[in-house]
Amino acid sequence: MADTRSHYDTRTIPVPPPPGPPRGAAGGGRGSGASIRSPLGTLRVADLRHPTEPSRFALALTAVAFPVAVALFVLTSLGQVTVIVAVMLGIALVFLIAWVTLQIWRVRLLGDALLVSSQTLPELQEVVDLVRARLNYTRRVDLFVVEKISRVLSGDPAPITLTSFFGVHVLVAEGDALGDLAKEGDRQKLLFTLATYVGALKARYTQWWHPLFAAFEMTGLAWMVWPFVFPYRRATVYSGDRIAYACCGDLDISLQSVYRFLVGKDVAERIRAEGLTGQALVVRRRPLLRFAQLLRSTPHATNRYLHLLAYIRQQRAQEFFDHRPPLAGPEAEPVLHSIGAKRAHPVVVPVGVCLALALVGGGVALGLEARNSPIAQGIAAMFQAEGGTTPTPTPTPIPTPGPPPLTADEQYLLSLVPASLQNGCAAGGDDAGTGAVAALSCALPAGQPEELLLLGYGSTDAMHAAFGQLTAGVPDGDCATGNGRSTWNYGQVPQGPLACYSSTSGSAAVLWGSDAKGVLVQAQDALMSAGDLFEWWKSDAPHLQ
Repeated sequence: MADTRSHYDTRTIPVPPPPGPPRGAAGGGRGSGASIRSPLGTLRVADLRHPTEPSRFALALTAVAFPVAVALFVLTSLGQVTVIVAVMLGIALVFLIAWVTLQIWRVRLLGDALLVSSQTLPELQEVVDLVRARLNYTRRVDLFVVEKISRVLSGDPAPITLTSFFGVHVLVAEGDALGDLAKEGDRQKLLFTLATYVGALKARYTQWWHPLFAAFEMTGLAWMVWPFVFPYRRATVYSGDRIAYACCGDLDISLQSVYRFLVGKDVAERIRAEGLTGQALVVRRRPLLRFAQLLRSTPHATNRYLHLLAYIRQQRAQEFFDHRPPLAGPEAEPVLHSIGAKRAHPVVVPVGVCLALALVGGGVALGLEARNSPIAQGIAAMFQAEGGTTPTPTPTPIPTPGPPPLTADEQYLLSLVPASLQNGCAAGGDDAGTGAVAALSCALPAGQPEELLLLGYGSTDAMHAAFGQLTAGVPDGDCATGNGRSTWNYGQVPQGPLACYSSTSGSAAVLWGSDAKGVLVQAQDALMSAGDLFEWWKSDAPHLQ
């Protein structure tokens, strides 16, 4: 299977394999005859968090909310509400696919790795249970053991690797990284190592604000503000080290794990702690190295070492000063005191959450207020020019004046036209000299006369007067014989006047009226003869409704 860390929110914390029994000189202090028995009681993880973690989380959340708010402003202002819905559905789909894929990968591990349990590796399961009990961590964490971790993870993963995604937490460890479980020293070191991972899960994924931060990250916009997100990630690493130390309760074990992380098993036993502390101070003072750390989501290993020493100095002063001569000289005291003196403000996280929600809500509200904003259009154009996927804003159509609404008389004429022809009708088309109170011109389908004109009058007499005016000069006679005027019947009932003639424009025309409705109807066509037009009138002319 492909490396799951390339698809999921994966936190890989490379911790060295637990060392063998340390010698006194290696740790700079006591021996390692520690028992697997950890200090009794349940740890309060909230008390073990690094003091900068809440403020850095508030900064990260607010920073990630800003590009989300800008995106919502642009999409809302440009009327791309469907894009917002599509993005939300896309996030949900990606989440579902990732979760299912990780579940499948976990099932696959059952065939390629050993799942730790009380039946397979009881000594290791005992350590896992102890860590979970000390941290009061009740969620599921699967621990698999393999010969080489590269068999189940691609790339170059650490000997112990954590893959975590929305409630699915899987630890995969190489057998050699676990040490000799028959030795109490190795089991203690394994306790520290596992506490680092489970403590990170407890610190990161069990807080009430984590779903909000994860939702913002899944929009894919967090990369735009990574300088504000990485400090929070680094603070959680410091928290994990503090949690692991508190869970283990042994300074020698904690320091041995740090040494192994730095240089590996063989060299760790020869490290002189005071020299390492001096190097950590140099790293802390160099501006270039401090800037380089800004580009990473994990702190320098030497900084982790200093922060762990500062925590031990603050919480267990007697134990620290028992080790102080080989750990840190006088020049380290001000730095350790400064790190240990930091305190978290109790309201900084709620303030950060409120600011983030205000930014998102403000982006939506501003977009609704400023429709088709030039700023939104400029941001969309810039994003698209850089290869983004923000939709091109739809140009605002220039309104053009439409036809005026029909009058009541024109509406009446329209009601006389068959429904199939009404869409092609518009007011007008009358010669004002006929005295009509309303006129309606309708286009007919292909193969029929090119125009149909309806003229409305206030009375039957007015309609007949207009008929006489329009057919002046047309002799009396039947339309079947050519030009002529007469009357027409429907079902042996007289309906009104009828005439066939050539209009002033030379087109053949047929004109008929309705005595009951006071309406004249004229059909004309430049290409049809008077006889053809009359045949059309007899068979296809629209009957007044």
